[in-house]
Amino acid sequence: MNRRKNGTALVQTRPARLAMVALVLAATGALTATFVSSGGKGTADAATSLDQFVSIENVPPNVQNPRPAAGASTGRFTVDCGTNGNGKFSPDNPVAQPGIRNGAEHVHDFVGNLAITANSSNVDLDASGTTCRNGDKSSYFWPVVRIDKTVRSGKQVQQALAQTQPMVVCPSVGKRLRAVPAGARNTVDRLLAELDRQQAAANQRMTASRGRIDAGFNREVIDSLRARRAAMIKQISTTITAAGGNQPGLVSLVECDVSYDDMHARMPGSAHRASVNAAQAANPRIQCPTVRDKLPGVPDRALAEVNRNLDDLDRQISEANERLVTSRGQGGPAFVDNAILGPLRAKRVAVLNRIATAIGRQAPRPQGLEAFAPCTLDQAPSTPAA
Repeated sequence: MNRRKNGTALVQTRPARLAMVALVLAATGALTATFVSSGGKGTADAATSLDQFVSIENVPPNVQNPRPAAGASTGRFTVDCGTNGNGKFSPDNPVAQPGIRNGAEHVHDFVGNLAITANSSNVDLDASGTTCRNGDKSSYFWPVVRIDKTVRSGKQVQQALAQTQPMVVCPSVGKRLRAVPAGARNTVDRLLAELDRQQAAANQRMTASRGRIDAGFNREVIDSLRARRAAMIKQISTTITAAGGNQPGLVSLVECDVSYDDMHARMPGSAHRASVNAAQAANPRIQCPTVRDKLPGVPDRALAEVNRNLDDLDRQISEANERLVTSRGQGGPAFVDNAILGPLRAKRVAVLNRIATAIGRQAPRPQGLEAFAPCTLDQAPSTPAA
């Protein structure tokens, strides 16, 4: 089980999050686990093999039991969050791959926090309701097992892999920044552009492994990118803070992965259909234009107000995503438009106007922010993109 509490990413080892992918690529018997994806949206790293995993039965016991003492903890707690009766499903992994859509490559059952996605911030999580009886807003999730009995060899997987170009996917830093002070905007834009160039260079390197999975090569590409990306992201955070801004750590955005997402569209027959059906089981979500990366440099005296309003935009999306879950099956075909998307647009217009006004008191008022008010329903497609 994975757990994320109040937006804090807990450590999860790479082998653990890659296990499902390894099963797909290595299976040669009667049953093959099937990926879940909407195609090209960012996935977990498939660069692994079964010999990288250690059977839990072979791990020696290493628990040290403390001596009893007065007032000591019993070492156990229980949180009753239900059994996913609300029907929240998602292929995201907000713990291992924050900021990467469909990072798990398989559907998860979710309980606890009702609005969590791969892009959730602390503000998102705090604004959401929960299925937990004690009000715990953590998110608890586990894989939904789906088995395609019609895949009887690895030949189909290998054929699909031969046509697949692996891609490096990384979380967007620009879309997660807080208000950037005017004095730091040019430097931050330059550093963000450098992050894009780094990712593009890594993708260029990945063309050398087209049609095959080379775990060592993939690890070399990702490790090299991670080192340069970590230095660049630290510089962005330092630049914003030095200019008077408030930029919490961005360490969760350092990690990138190698995606073989295009394989799904190339899997023949029922294996492809099973992947599509599983993807459709995932909940739709609210997709809104990002605002943080569209703002100009913010005057010092407007920073706090702009950040409060940016947080309000996050809360609004969180509340709308929660409503999608809790109102599932209600109303007619226009229910989402009239009851969720329409009110959300009106609230976003008001907040965007407040942001423009706050900046405009100290500098030229930004124009056209209202264009970022409308949101859409991001529904799993009927066919993954090729």
